[in-house]
Amino acid sequence: MKAVINIANPKREEIAKIIEHFVAYDIYSFILFVSYPQYVITRKDLFYYTTNGIDITCVNDNSKESTSSKLKNIRGSLEDAFFLVYSENVSFLELDELILSHKENDSVATLGIYDKKMVACLLENEVFDYISGEMSFEKEILERIGQDEELNLFEKKKILI
Repeated sequence: MKAVINIANPKREEIAKIIEHFVAYDIYSFILFVSYPQYVITRKDLFYYTTNGIDITCVNDNSKESTSSKLKNIRGSLEDAFFLVYSENVSFLELDELILSHKENDSVATLGIYDKKMVACLLENEVFDYISGEMSFEKEILERIGQDEELNLFEKKKILI
C-alpha cells in the first residue's frame, strides 16, 4: 500500500510527521506531489528514508492540474489500494481502524475525517473508473462514488484537552 501526499506547499516537518505516522502502520512507500522537491525533501532526508526502508518518489506538482489529473498521471505506480493524504492531521487517524472500516464496507473510497475536515482518503484502483477528463476529485468524483453507494466515512472527533 502507498500513501500519495498532496499538500499545497508542505513543510519538511509536516512531511516527516506524515511519513512517521504511516510507517507506524507498516506503510513504507510514498508518492509526494511537490512544486519544488528540493525545498521539502533534501538529499540528506532521502538518504535517511531510503536507508530505513522508506521509498519516496517526488512528482512535479503542476498546481494548475486537478487532483484527479495528478492521480491519472501516476496511475501506473498505484497497483493496489492507496491513501491520498491532504493534511498532516492524518496523524490523528488510527489507520488500522480506517483500513478495517474500508474493508468491512467494501468501499471504493473511505474518507478519513478529522475535526469535520477530510484529511485523507483510502482509495481502491476502481476510483480511476470514475475519472474522465478534467474533473474535481473532491466535488465531482467523490460525489459520483457516493451516488453509487461506494463511499465510506471514517471520522475522528477533535480531542479537547
